[in-house]
Amino acid sequence: MFSRFIYFSLFIVLLGCAPYEDPSETECFDSDDFLSIRLITTANIDSVQFYLNEQYVCQGQTNASQKIILCNDSTKRAPVYIQPTSQKISDHCVVSDSYPIWNVFLCGITPFDDVKPNSNELGIQIFFNDTTTHIKTGLITTGRTRINIVPEQDTTKWFSYDENPIDVTLHSSDMSKRMGCFEGYCVTTLPMTEKEFCYEKN
Repeated sequence: MFSRFIYFSLFIVLLGCAPYEDPSETECFDSDDFLSIRLITTANIDSVQFYLNEQYVCQGQTNASQKIILCNDSTKRAPVYIQPTSQKISDHCVVSDSYPIWNVFLCGITPFDDVKPNSNELGIQIFFNDTTTHIKTGLITTGRTRINIVPEQDTTKWFSYDENPIDVTLHSSDMSKRMGCFEGYCVTTLPMTEKEFCYEKN
């Protein structure tokens, strides 16, 4: 199960692209069975918990909520992911007013999880500087969707990008559907363009 999670995390949550499919070596699932949730901020938030119908998701070894750092890559002119976040920022990471460091918390729901991606109310707990913020978004989730949560203070910069700094292979940030702001955090959605996702058979 753990290897499956790593596979899905890389292709669904981070890159947002479908891997090469060889029917003899892979098993595929309809993308309706997948949901990606990400909190994206320039603030150095301590941790984030995601809830679907008040059930805490993306916890434990197999589907732990991950944190990555996203910044501008000086060599490839594309985003670079740095993990773990305790690692020293790479020399290739160029920080400017236009491209600050983005802290991203990731949560991917797959067919292997107990919770299903459809018909769940999204809730979030954010831990920052000894303060806990509880957010009930009222958003009812559906499969085949990427949900991005961005602090209201970061939305101007985030939506100014011509290319989505995370989903570089998909749409620009300003093509997201804005679902509203709650307790200072704004929720947007993007549909997954992939029809299915596949993983390597053990």
